[in-house]
Amino acid sequence: MNYIIKNKNNEKNIIIAHPILPRLAKENFRETKTELQKLLGEDVLFSTREFVALFIPDEKKRAILEENWKYLRTKLLANFQSKFPFLTYAINYSKISWVEEKLKSTRLKYHENRFDDAIKDAANACEGLLQILCSKYGINIDEKAQFYDLQCILRNFILDNFGENTYKDLDLIRERRNKVVHPYDIRPDDCITLQIVTRAELFFELFKRKILTSAKQYK
Repeated sequence: MNYIIKNKNNEKNIIIAHPILPRLAKENFRETKTELQKLLGEDVLFSTREFVALFIPDEKKRAILEENWKYLRTKLLANFQSKFPFLTYAINYSKISWVEEKLKSTRLKYHENRFDDAIKDAANACEGLLQILCSKYGINIDEKAQFYDLQCILRNFILDNFGENTYKDLDLIRERRNKVVHPYDIRPDDCITLQIVTRAELFFELFKRKILTSAKQYK
């Protein structure tokens, strides 16, 4: 992309690389940038991040702009997913596949009597599904947000879409996961672990029916 930057003193042509280029071909981008700078005597090739810093040198204003853009992007994706449900599957394909594999691992570890690990995997799978729900409903979440944070943020969405029993199931899964990741005296037994594994699998089945049903034809 070729742009003209104007200010009070002068104007100049600059080139803005496609956002993905500096990441996929980092070394080539740097080499091209250096060669152009030597050839033209000034820096003319910029990544999108460099361009924003050039265009808005004030860090506070730039931070506000970036946050507003993130918010707008999240809301647009949520609107698109609402109108075209198959996008929820497409956008979150990797995460959904990861959840499926995690639940298979959960069931296997249960049969191997690795109850602690089975409960951890079950909770991680549910946490992944909650992250997908945040994406679907346009909710920006902190990277450090964990199971309880996501569950609280999504409380009304979960109750409306899945019902109170599912919310209670998530409570139980989270509480049992917390017990196995912290020192404790009583280990989970076969019955407790089976409850957790089964409820996690049930949450995923309901998730597919409620959230991904209209996406199946695109799979």
